[in-house]
Amino acid sequence: MTGERVRVLVCWHQAGIGGAGIAMLRVLPLLESEGFGFVHWAPPGPLREQLVGRGDPVRGLPRPVEGYSVAGLRAEPGPLARIRAVPPYAASYLRALRELRPQLVHANSLYSMAEALLARSVRLPSLLFLHEVMRPTWKSRAAGSLTRIAGLDVAAVSRAGANAFGAGPIDLIAPGVGDMPAARGERAGERTRLRIGTIGAISHMKGTDLFVDAARRLLARGGAHDFRIVGATSYALEVDWARDVLSGAESAGIDWRESVDVRAELPEWDLFVLPSRRDAFPLVVLEAMAAGVPVVATRAGGIAEQLEGGGGVLVPSEDPVALADAIEALAQDPARRAALGEEGRSSVAKRFTLSRQAAGLARAYRASIGS
Repeated sequence: MTGERVRVLVCWHQAGIGGAGIAMLRVLPLLESEGFGFVHWAPPGPLREQLVGRGDPVRGLPRPVEGYSVAGLRAEPGPLARIRAVPPYAASYLRALRELRPQLVHANSLYSMAEALLARSVRLPSLLFLHEVMRPTWKSRAAGSLTRIAGLDVAAVSRAGANAFGAGPIDLIAPGVGDMPAARGERAGERTRLRIGTIGAISHMKGTDLFVDAARRLLARGGAHDFRIVGATSYALEVDWARDVLSGAESAGIDWRESVDVRAELPEWDLFVLPSRRDAFPLVVLEAMAAGVPVVATRAGGIAEQLEGGGGVLVPSEDPVALADAIEALAQDPARRAALGEEGRSSVAKRFTLSRQAAGLARAYRASIGS
């Protein structure tokens, strides 16, 4: 594509690199080939460092409030200090908009909605990209109303996220993944001692405690498998809860690692488990499917949409017994595991590619700028 690039400012809500950040980072090069250039508003942290490493202009300050909740407002350094930080934060952001001169603002999370609304206040086209599933409360109704009043364009990673937000029309743009190495089971034959794990933030939402509960039940039944948890205690409001969960995991002999190279780690697993209570469209499920690792997950948020083409087994949320039973059934059935692994690889190759994600975002960008 020739001519000057369309400049897009991406607003990132996290200092760390979570699933929403990874999904966007991976697709930036493809969007650049479509004629878009990128500048960024990001808080200090590993994500910002990676953006700087790309050579992109980056501005940003620590977010005054983590999330939109009373608990987030009360977190250290306290509500008064957080409220006082809002005006200088907003002023710095508006100054960045003037200096970086984007033609479009991409708010890469519901948590960046405030930045999208500020951009609309100075008549900049803005796309709110939902990686979350909101609960049906006054907050979701208020967010939908603000979106309509401000004229924000909205896209979501899943039908579940779009339906929960309820401020249509909403484009559906599923994240994509690249090629993954083949799962260990396909290369090394069958083993009696399986590696079974979960990957994600140590959090109530991701159901880390449910995984520990199910693993304990299986170990008590005599299941001789290696259970592993991968994830950081990244939610400040759940630090004590996460510490208790990990203590219980340690006492049961469940391995915990704060971080791994997912591309190298996942293919070494025999089963991937994600017992989320609420989840819009977890990228790691697609990565497991792409590696040919069968998935056991809860019927929460957009996970059922990910497995519509096969690749895993769904169980009810909040049911560690059903979770343990599903894991045990697959652990005892290598042929079924192999079939699910192949289904997952095929489904990702057809439905969840980076090129499809890039094409969807490019269409949404052009529609927002033209509206």
